[in-house]
Amino acid sequence: MQFLGILLIVISAISFGVIPVFAHFAYASGVTPLTVLFFRFAIAGICLCAYLIIQKIPLPRSKNLRTLILLGSIGFVLQSLSFFHALTVASPGLIVLLLYLYPTIVVAISILILRRPSSLTKLVALGIALLGTLLTVGSVRETQTLGVILGLISASVYATYVLIGEQVMEEVSPLTASTVMISSAATVYGGMVAIWGLSFPTLLSGWLAIAALALISTILAIGTLFAGIKLLGASTAAILSTLEPVVTIGLSMMILHESVTKTQLIGGALILIAVVIVAIEKSAHQPP
Repeated sequence: MQFLGILLIVISAISFGVIPVFAHFAYASGVTPLTVLFFRFAIAGICLCAYLIIQKIPLPRSKNLRTLILLGSIGFVLQSLSFFHALTVASPGLIVLLLYLYPTIVVAISILILRRPSSLTKLVALGIALLGTLLTVGSVRETQTLGVILGLISASVYATYVLIGEQVMEEVSPLTASTVMISSAATVYGGMVAIWGLSFPTLLSGWLAIAALALISTILAIGTLFAGIKLLGASTAAILSTLEPVVTIGLSMMILHESVTKTQLIGGALILIAVVIVAIEKSAHQPP
């Protein structure tokens, strides 16, 4: 069962890791990030809602339902918009590495804003993540500055709705919560494309990329992630999920011919080490 759990998390990490590659082919066919996101969340939302209906899984109670709708319509939308726009102006590997700052941002918010008790381990992780960030973004070209800013915004928004959704996630199954949030995001994106319009792909590869984003990088990625977490636990899954940026960087270099400096690789490694430290520390303080 442990091997199956590891396999599921690896599949999830790869499915998430190919997002920038699919997005690249979608953009190359003439579509905008807004169009990509609308179709991604709409297709995934319809599939997930159909699954809940077929399995007769009820929606969360009203209070939790309202919170999840807000997290989806605001948090998911802001995070995905900034992330997918960042991919248009900066290296995919760089943006994914910046997104993986979110666990240490969660720790920083907990310490500085929420005044939660800290530990030496968390402070060490924060220091390593900060050093890794400086190395990662310190050598980027000026043309990628906007992408770095959007990447940091994406990670910060992600960290914020992780903190906000903590209590809800203790009472609602992850699959149900994701269905509500994805469907809420799809509704918001539907309103946005009604105002600004859609830009349909001019190539078959664009349609295939959009379908892959919805089916592989959303439904398959989320499904295998939750199944893996059930078998291994959240902390172990978080550590294994650091494979995601490795996949993104590798594919970006092979398929998109993106270049990554040694300094950026060292910085990225430090960021992922900080993620592992936070996950291990969290696991050590959780009851079995």
